[in-house]
Amino acid sequence: MPRIRSTFLLVLASVLLVASQSHASQVSALAALHRDGQTFLTWSSPAGPGWRYRIYVSPSPIAATAALDSAILVGSVGDSTWWDRRLSALRGVTYGYAIDSLAGPLLATQGLCVITPGMASVAYYAVTAQQGVGAEDRTMTPGANALVIPVAEAMNIPRPVYQRTLTSGPTTFDVYTLWTSPTDTPLF
Repeated sequence: MPRIRSTFLLVLASVLLVASQSHASQVSALAALHRDGQTFLTWSSPAGPGWRYRIYVSPSPIAATAALDSAILVGSVGDSTWWDRRLSALRGVTYGYAIDSLAGPLLATQGLCVITPGMASVAYYAVTAQQGVGAEDRTMTPGANALVIPVAEAMNIPRPVYQRTLTSGPTTFDVYTLWTSPTDTPLF
């Protein structure tokens, strides 16, 4: 009996290790906010540096790899999309982006991609991760790296998002960020 029990525990530990490793390369807590003609996607990033994220969209839920195969790749971003590199370099202080003027800045554990859709639609998004030269983890986990509820997207002219107020000597100024897309839309 002790041998069967130890074998069972070894198999259970192996299954749990494989399960944790498969989810260690996935993003989690994918969220979407659509405002002023843009969809702001945020997620919790896997641990460690060197990640590349691919953003997919579909008019139907992306609940499995088969659904991901028919989705459209709309973006690809690297690590550290949560922070404003230019402002941080100019000021010598790390500044995270805010996706809403009333919200606080994103955290170092988060990722960001801003999509400017070319037409009004209902969209489901999913985000995959790839570390270094490793393979893209195309496993879909609805509610973690794939939206369960679609985003209602409307066309509008994007507006800059207030980030913060800074001071330089006697001058106080407001910092805004406007995210753009590599493709034109009818309004932008």
